[in-house]
Amino acid sequence: MRKILTMLGIVVMIIFTFGLVFAEGQEVSKKDPIVINMGNIDTPFELNLSNTNGQFSSTDIKCRAFKKILEAKSHGRFKVKIYPNGQLGNQQEMMEMNREGSLQMTGCSASPIVRYTKEFMAFQIPYIFKDVNVALKAMNGPLGEEFNELFVEKTGIRFLAWGFEGYFNVGTVNKKVVVPSDMKGLKIRSGMSAINVQIFKLLDAIATPIPFTEIYTSLQQRVIDGVSTPTGFHYALNLYEQEKYLNMADILFSWSPISINEKFYRSLSKEDQYLIKDAAVEAMKTFQGMVLWGRSLWMEELKKQGMEVIIPTPEQKALWIKTLRDPMIKWAKKQIGPEWVDKVFNASKEAEEKLYGSTQ
Repeated sequence: MRKILTMLGIVVMIIFTFGLVFAEGQEVSKKDPIVINMGNIDTPFELNLSNTNGQFSSTDIKCRAFKKILEAKSHGRFKVKIYPNGQLGNQQEMMEMNREGSLQMTGCSASPIVRYTKEFMAFQIPYIFKDVNVALKAMNGPLGEEFNELFVEKTGIRFLAWGFEGYFNVGTVNKKVVVPSDMKGLKIRSGMSAINVQIFKLLDAIATPIPFTEIYTSLQQRVIDGVSTPTGFHYALNLYEQEKYLNMADILFSWSPISINEKFYRSLSKEDQYLIKDAAVEAMKTFQGMVLWGRSLWMEELKKQGMEVIIPTPEQKALWIKTLRDPMIKWAKKQIGPEWVDKVFNASKEAEEKLYGSTQ
């Protein structure tokens, strides 16, 4: 009898032990996921098997792709909450939130970066990169890693992936722009950073500060003669209703990163850091494909809407490069010193050679 009771006691202990393990497993499985808040300023992107809203350059694409990839690969350990349409403020305000840690991540463009790290000006010099492929190869190599560490040190923000948001191209109301001299005297809405102002100074045009929300009415009322913005925005903002011409000289490369608060990132395990970095890189590839595909679609649609799209001949493009690249390199060296300008220039040439062979 005693032997039977002993055996029953052992069985009870085993059942109790497994019960504790099961209960602990349940507790772990019910643990709240890690929430990542992620902001952007653009219209939510819509795409399914039968419909799209055509916002192929919306930075919301990065956020949506990141969310899907990370939540799936982490089996729900992460939950990404997206705030599009500037719900959390403008890009500058969101970068401040990202810096402070109240916003873990952003999918915004790179426009505020130079306010924190003037060295980024070197990456914005017109035509310092031969094309998109060269720019991304250079940035996703040692050059980008070095700049990333500099930015982390200065701001506490880390860039997980770099992408291309489009080239800034000039749309005009009345005057057809083919070569740089056609820009003389035109009032062009653009960003008012020092580099933008200097670009239009070299083109003998007038960089004009107009709030983003007032671009359309300013064209309508002829307060400005044209707009410099990535091609997709000429479509997204219906600027084609006022503009007659769009020059595709690809004046300014528009960078578009995915960023994360460094303190938050370092608080995660190495495995989770890998998952986030992997999801960011994949999300950026998704965004990149959309932007490049959209470029041809926008041109077709703008033509249908009555705009004349001017694609410079090689000779005309050479004039744009001659007018802007070397003068802007000299100007940038005066602003920030030669170190980073030379680093970007040399990395660009190295990437170009690796991709296309020697140009000599």
